Amino acid sequence: MPLSTESLLRLEQDFEALNQRIARLATHLGYALVNEQSIEDAIHAVSHHIRAEQAPAHEMHLWHEFRGLLVLRYQMETRSIEAIGAPQLKAVLQTAEARLARTGIHPDHDGVHLDELFGDDPLSNTPGARPPRKTEAPHERSPAHRLD
Repeated sequence: MPLSTESLLRLEQDFEALNQRIARLATHLGYALVNEQSIEDAIHAVSHHIRAEQAPAHEMHLWHEFRGLLVLRYQMETRSIEAIGAPQLKAVLQTAEARLARTGIHPDHDGVHLDELFGDDPLSNTPGARPPRKTEAPHERSPAHRLD
């Protein structure tokens, strides 16, 4: 069943708020989320920092939040594809990213790279790659696992 216009607007707003917080945390923690691989690397690095407890308590809280939000976004993307399909999700993310760009947040800040996620990357050598499996954790996906 297609989502209502109101539901799609709410989904755009949710992605916008989530991506804005991810961008702020990435900047504060010193991460540039330049591509899908950098997101995977960030999750692994965050896990390492958490296990090693190499930061003050407040900063450890930020590491936990950063990792959790990256995982949450992946889950939202996966569920949204199942609910509304890839073309509609792409439109939702494009709108959210356009709003963030007007506030100075660009894809390298929040890690949303629509060209990689939806197979529009002209440098990609894996056309028609499969979408992530439902059981696949974000740290297990590779750049070839686009959402098309």
